[in-house]
Order: sequence, then C-alpha cells, then structure tokens
Amino acid sequence: MLIWMALSLATMSPAKASVIGTDVDVLITVGGNTVMNQSVTISAPSTFVSSNFGGVDYGIVFPNFGSDDSSFTFVPFKFSDSVVSDVELTISSIAGGGPVTGLTQVSGFGGGVTSFTDSSVTVSWSSLFVGLPTYHFDIEIQETVTAPEPVPALLLGGGLLALALRKRRRI
Repeated sequence: MLIWMALSLATMSPAKASVIGTDVDVLITVGGNTVMNQSVTISAPSTFVSSNFGGVDYGIVFPNFGSDDSSFTFVPFKFSDSVVSDVELTISSIAGGGPVTGLTQVSGFGGGVTSFTDSSVTVSWSSLFVGLPTYHFDIEIQETVTAPEPVPALLLGGGLLALALRKRRRI
C-alpha cells in the first residue's frame, strides 16, 4: 500500500493552466510606434481585441478557436498583400495559476522570434507578411499542483497495513 501511495505521488504531473478569467496586458508596436496598449479580460469562449495602424488591422484572439485555453492568435490583416517591418507583440501580466514555461508558434508563416518570462510572452518580426495570414501560439503555463499532506497519507497507509496484518493472523 505504501509503495502504491509513493508511486501515485511520484507520477502526479501538473496540468496545463487556463488563462480564461485573467487580465492580460497587450502591447503591439510597429516600427517603434505603439499600435495597441491595453488591458484585456479573457473570457470564454474567446475575446477579440483589435487596432489599426498604417492600413493594417492588427487583431488578437484569446484563446484560439478549437484549441486549449492558454493559446492566442495574432492576425495582421490588410486587403492587399504587403510586408510590415519591426513588429513586436508582448502579452504580459499572464496569471494562469502558475509561471509561463514556454511559447510555441503552432501555425502561420515562420520568421518570428519568441521569448517569455514567468508572466509574459513576446513575439517579434523584423518583417511580417500581412494579407490573410494568422499566427497561432500556444502558451505553456505550469499549473501549481498541491501535493497531498504526507501525515494523513501515512496514517491511512499504516491503518490499511495494520488491517491486512490483522486479517493475515486470523487465517
């Protein structure tokens, strides 16, 4: 019994956390100009914020449609294809129940440089194709999991062991 309890504690892995219900700060700059700088409350099924700069509509969707609850889509849209230089997107104040442990671009054109801290993610492009692309990102947030108290678990294990030994003596 004690071995089973030790194994179950050792194999518990933290689940990925959700950003739904949290407030995040969104900052988009293009060529050093601030395009968007606002706080957003993320709600289910999704939250959309947008801004326009230089004829390009920049939008952020939290979370991705059909994805998990700690993802986002970046949409730089213009009716005619073009390239925009020095675009940076930072989402900060992320509080999904634990620290941010990674940022992965799931789909969209490559070329962005991603980075993260415990509570923020940043993507920068030296040149960004706009037209009809979408850039999907997955934020890895490690949810804090509380391990069970060792004393009650040991008492339970000891009690079950005593019952097993008592039953064995009667046989």
